[in-house]
Amino acid sequence: MPEDKPLEHRMAIKWAKTVSLVLQVGSVAALVIISARILSNSGEVNFWIIENFPLKAAWVGLFALTLAHVFTGLFFIRALKDLRRNRSLPEQEAAREDLLVEAGGYVSVLVPRLPTAGKRLVRMSLSDSSTWVAHGGAIAAIVAALPWWWEGGLRWPDWASTLAIAGVTLLLILVNWLIGGAWAIAMSKLGTTMPTSGASSATLLTAVSALGGVISVSFGLLATISGAAIVGTLSWLAHLLIFD
Repeated sequence: MPEDKPLEHRMAIKWAKTVSLVLQVGSVAALVIISARILSNSGEVNFWIIENFPLKAAWVGLFALTLAHVFTGLFFIRALKDLRRNRSLPEQEAAREDLLVEAGGYVSVLVPRLPTAGKRLVRMSLSDSSTWVAHGGAIAAIVAALPWWWEGGLRWPDWASTLAIAGVTLLLILVNWLIGGAWAIAMSKLGTTMPTSGASSATLLTAVSALGGVISVSFGLLATISGAAIVGTLSWLAHLLIFD
């Protein structure tokens, strides 16, 4: 990036790339774990520098990813607020354009997500690639973290373990969606005169609404894998109704 760009501009790009890297690593790890659950009989997987990672502890990986996302996401939001506070509207718009081009699929929020008057829910546009990437990543994370495996069919451990891990998984996904919604809204405000704060309630409602769709698709996918095609199809349809 040219050094003549303002410091706030460069810091926003830096943290956007860091957030995107965290989410990309998490998505790839989730896909590796899902593949291992289907193909591996050892109950372990090797990923990057991690060897013999037990699949039953996949939720621990999601917890680590969540911590990294919260840490980097908060600094990204702070960088965006500094950019809005210290730079003109044309400079903010230029920074947003660079974010769209350079930050990666997760952070390239092409269609602004802004709270509208009289509404407390921020819609994610189906025409925005980051919408599909975010939902796909969340679905992959849920399916990867749940304690299932494939052995002549879909298998689950005892119900107590399954429900405990499912609860933790959904809570972590909600936290990720909250922080992601916060920086997406903050990024969307670049180049506008909207107040910097005040989006927390909209972010929370957006997260809860989107999470409902993500859950329905995740369990629909598992149902489809196990051969329950009718249940899976109904779940996908329920997601589409909640999603938009």
